[in-house]
Amino acid sequence: PARRDYGLQGRSSLADGSGMLFIFDPAQPVLFARKTVPFPIDVIFVRADERVAAVLPLDAGHQFAASPGDVRWVVEVPGGWARRSSVTTGSAFTPPR
Repeated sequence: PARRDYGLQGRSSLADGSGMLFIFDPAQPVLFARKTVPFPIDVIFVRADERVAAVLPLDAGHQFAASPGDVRWVVEVPGGWARRSSVTTGSAFTPPR
């Protein structure tokens, strides 16, 4: 959990096509904060049924993102990546096995 709290802090950038995966077992409501991350990110919340529950941008004007209910996975990706990749609410998600 301590490493999970750290997330992308301390990084100066995040390459397009890369991201950070957070796994919650059991699924639960979560709150993510941008804190000291110096670049915009998208936070993708995924339910246990492997469908995207929400995609929320975090940038200078939006510092916090709360899941819309219980989620099993959260993926942080570079800001705008979800839109460019057509990831939206209801999109399928294939978790790592």
